[in-house]
Amino acid sequence: MHNYEKAIAEFEHMIDIDNTWLTGYVEAGHAYYRLNNESSKENALKQYLKAIRVANLTGKEIKDQLVFQRAGAIYCVDEKWEDARVMFLMCAESYKTAFSYFNLGVASYHLGYFAEAEKVLGLVNYMDPMHA
Repeated sequence: MHNYEKAIAEFEHMIDIDNTWLTGYVEAGHAYYRLNNESSKENALKQYLKAIRVANLTGKEIKDQLVFQRAGAIYCVDEKWEDARVMFLMCAESYKTAFSYFNLGVASYHLGYFAEAEKVLGLVNYMDPMHA
């Protein structure tokens, strides 16, 4: 059994005990993501979405920007641009990074929001001119 699989089993056991354990959902999502195969990406996305729901229901803040970035990246691979845009919007609001704005711009472009995409991608060039 892979180390990530062991971690997943432990996190899921603890989540069964306390289904509002935000950290458990986040870490289980990360472990699934690191397994790096098709079914594990789907499971990672499920855990990230559960983490977001738990955070919303309990009023807790998700302090790990990877939750939104990885969920958004999974949506991009699946070409679910509206969902990706939502994830990167949430990420950009809380964690003003070039990565989140870049992917927000890409999702906006694919949705046909060209003015928004141009504005956001221009901001990315300002934030990180080394990767224009």
